[in-house]
Amino acid sequence: LSFWLALVCYCRYNTIISTSKGVFTLPGTLYLVATPIGNLDDMPPRVAATFGLADFVAAEDTRVTLRLLNHLGLKKPMVSYYEHALHHGEAILNRIEAGENCALCSDAGMPCISDPGEQIVREAHERGIRVVPIPAASACVTALAASGQPTARFVFEGFLPVPKRDRRERLAFLQNETRTMIFYEAPHKLRGTLDDLAAAFGADRSVSLCRELTKLHEEIKKTTLGEAVAFYKDNDPRGEYVLVLAGADPTAVEQAAAPTLEEAVAAARALQAGGLPPAAAAKQAGEETAAAGLRRLQLADLALQRLDAIVELFNRGFLDKDGLRHIVGGSRLRAHVLGNPLLGAGIARCAVRLSLFQPGKQSINKALFFRLHVTFLCHTVE
Repeated sequence: LSFWLALVCYCRYNTIISTSKGVFTLPGTLYLVATPIGNLDDMPPRVAATFGLADFVAAEDTRVTLRLLNHLGLKKPMVSYYEHALHHGEAILNRIEAGENCALCSDAGMPCISDPGEQIVREAHERGIRVVPIPAASACVTALAASGQPTARFVFEGFLPVPKRDRRERLAFLQNETRTMIFYEAPHKLRGTLDDLAAAFGADRSVSLCRELTKLHEEIKKTTLGEAVAFYKDNDPRGEYVLVLAGADPTAVEQAAAPTLEEAVAAARALQAGGLPPAAAAKQAGEETAAAGLRRLQLADLALQRLDAIVELFNRGFLDKDGLRHIVGGSRLRAHVLGNPLLGAGIARCAVRLSLFQPGKQSINKALFFRLHVTFLCHTVE
């Protein structure tokens, strides 16, 4: 009797939603069923069929989902699963493990995206329960495609934190984000969010405000944060919003994040204090600051130390003035010196000190001179 009853129920469901759509169910499965983001005509056949074949529905808001099921002509047992009803997750998973199929849905769009459904999905994986996505429209991707902002790389932020401190910290974290950013916002909070975004990213940052997507009063407006703030001072926000914000200019971010010459010199000094020789410290500091365009020659402090070392060689009789001029007179080195006042001043200082010495010092050995020349150029010029 139970078998025939189950068969009758199965056939009754299939008179409403045909399985010829390629839809089939597997016992003990959690289905993540996307719902239309506004226009019910956007309902994919597979989404409708999955609702029809599910044993029960876990809904973010049972009242919203009831209207959707009525539109499909379906009657299904429903259980609430939202932010303040996460304790229902255990009972839902127990029913799935007992062999039932559950259709998990949010009010609009893909469940688990800016939605508490992510927790039950994580727990389902931990318990070895099969999870099957049934995709459809998603507001963030729909808005991005129509925003006119760069789409190659983007980051979804959803709703910003409500506490002011948490919100400031999150916006500070995103300060140098170069990818397009996507935010959700409710109409009664839009003005405050636009003020916060303008303060964090500047009034000139490009933004697209997408509201009421796929609905009768759909509007997509590309503007700047400053202009959006001014517009909504005189106009009341209406509908749910998706804000698509342009990322920061990568070049500006790189320049802002680049260490200064003083920081590079400090890094080189720290490396020396740790036991590295001046040449090795200059090389490592130069490599660490390569993204900033700093050359090892620009680590003026180390360069001056090397010049002082050359003076010491002169004092000991291994180098004459002609040798010094040869070392600092190369075209590559001279070009760097001209663009580096600190190093130029160091060479001038060395010249003054050399002028105090008595002439007639022993000339440097050619082999030693060659090694010194090559070492100096290799370790101070990139």
